[in-house]
Amino acid sequence: MVFYHGTETWNAPRRFTDHFGERYRALPGGQQEAIPRFSPGFLDVRELFGADGDEPPERLSREVRLVFLALKYGPTAIENVIKQLVELMDGITDPYLGEDVAWYVFLTGGLELRDAMMEYAKERRMRTAEEAIMTAADKLIEEGKEGGRVEGRLEAKQEMLTRLLDRRFGLTPEERELIAGQSEVDRLDAAIDAFATEREKSEVLKHLNA
Repeated sequence: MVFYHGTETWNAPRRFTDHFGERYRALPGGQQEAIPRFSPGFLDVRELFGADGDEPPERLSREVRLVFLALKYGPTAIENVIKQLVELMDGITDPYLGEDVAWYVFLTGGLELRDAMMEYAKERRMRTAEEAIMTAADKLIEEGKEGGRVEGRLEAKQEMLTRLLDRRFGLTPEERELIAGQSEVDRLDAAIDAFATEREKSEVLKHLNA
């Protein structure tokens, strides 16, 4: 399942084999059979939120609304968003999902959001949310990633770009080092955006050297 939350319309192929283009069609039949033919489920997050940035509809499950809300608004210290995240976090049955969402919010938005989320959870006696928030914060501190919003956002984007490219194209050690050594968030954002539309790995990586 692909959850797309980019800023532009998805224009890349959805069928796996289409990403190989002419190279796939030029393969002998036997070799073509060796490449999996599948089209993953695809969901554009913007269609759920609406073009004007509306909240996810109530018809979605708590788990889905929690993930989408975190992806779209999590890194921002907006009071009503923090409250919604905590409320959704407290109502899900999978505690690990709550921890993962809190970890993402702290990694990209900074650990200063922990206090606001904990305060709201304690006021409402939301024990499940409290545990998820504290566990995520403790993990982040143990991993040495509590250095602030910029460093957290940078590392999150490096990890995301590495994972995306490695799954689609594969990465050499040198290419991994190129991504890990990129310290400008804007260039990483440009490369992540390019991944949605470009069919060649070089066309994505060139944004890191622009």
